[in-house]
Parts: sequence; structure tokens; C-alpha cells
Amino acid sequence: MADPIRRERILKRDGYWVSYNTETRQPNYVSWVLTAQRLRGRAQRAQTFFEDPELPNSEKSTLDDYRSSGYDRGHMCPAGDNKWDQTAMIESFYLSNICPQRHNLNSGDWRILEEACREWARRGQQKIYIVAGPIFKNDRSPRLLRRRVRVPDQFFKLLLCTDKGKEKGIAFLFDNRGGERPLNYYACSIDDIEHLTGINFFASLNVSLQNRLESQNNLSEWEK
Repeated sequence: MADPIRRERILKRDGYWVSYNTETRQPNYVSWVLTAQRLRGRAQRAQTFFEDPELPNSEKSTLDDYRSSGYDRGHMCPAGDNKWDQTAMIESFYLSNICPQRHNLNSGDWRILEEACREWARRGQQKIYIVAGPIFKNDRSPRLLRRRVRVPDQFFKLLLCTDKGKEKGIAFLFDNRGGERPLNYYACSIDDIEHLTGINFFASLNVSLQNRLESQNNLSEWEK
């Protein structure tokens, strides 16, 4: 099991919530809600990334940390899920919503899952609760950007729908490298990710519903 959260600051944005880790200088996880309505806006994509104005210099990652690092600045809550509001769009480019991600993953299978989530929200006219974040495995010799920002070994994304008659859950786990594999290769259960992270992500759910949905990993239920 990976280390549970060691340091946490909760940051509330217009479009998402961040559990921010002041030690790794990136999110423990980011959570948000995706609906068809939130995909209809006209907010313009930000042209740059921003250091988080709410965090002190001793806790935040910086633009210099990522410069010439060989890693992309990978969104956890993607810009494409924040077209409904310009402030939400800009805040999605805060570095507190960003992790070091291999380019082949960021522009490949991770992006494909982001697009699939938007399609599922549109086509199903359903509210999807999403949580995404990094997983760190190697504590003895972690990879660091500028000796400050820890490089994740893996990334997860959790999806949950509790709409009546559409209840379902699924998770995805990616290694921090390119893969070019179908989404079902990465599919797993929310329970699997909770075991890896030590975090109970949907603790407010009714226990029986939580047990049922968090054990699912059926991608075909989302692709209907």
C-alpha cells in the first residue's frame, strides 16, 4: 500500500476541490462534478499555467520546477471540463491542479479517458463524480523535479454516478508512461484504488451503495 495522505491543505476552486500535499507539491487528489451542462460553455482555454496564489512559496510548485524537466504539466481536473466558466477555466491551470506527467501519457491514453468522460456525461445526460490524482511507490529514491516536486509512479481516475437508475462506478490506473492501450486495459474498481492510496474517497455514500458501486469495473456500463 502507498503512503496515505501525510500533509493536506484543502483548496476550493470554482470548478473543483483539491487535497493538496505540501510535501510532494502537487495534489493528493482533485475532485469535481461533470455534467453535460458544464460542457456547453464558451470559456477560452488559458494560454499559460499559473503558480497557485493561495499557497506560500514554501509549499507550492513553480513554473521553474517544470521548465525543461522532460515532463508535461498534467491536469488532474482537465481544462476541457471547465468550459462553463472563465474563472473555473483559469483555475484549472493552477499548478496545484497539476502533476509531472510523461508526455506520451498526457497526450495519449490519459487524454483519451478525459474525452471519454465528457462523452459519457453528454450522451448519458448524467452527473459524474470524478476524482483523480497521483500514486507514489518508491519512497527510498523518489524522482524529483529540481529536488522539490516528486514525480508520480502512477495516476488514478475514479468515476461514480448515483443518478437513479444509472448507478455505477469504475476506476482507471495508469503507469506514468505512454501505453497506447484500450481503456479496458486500465479499468479497475474504486476499491482497488482505495487499497493503493489508503483513502476512502466516497465515505459519505450510503454504505450498501458504496459497497456495491465501489466494487464495479465494468467499462461496458459506461459505454452504452
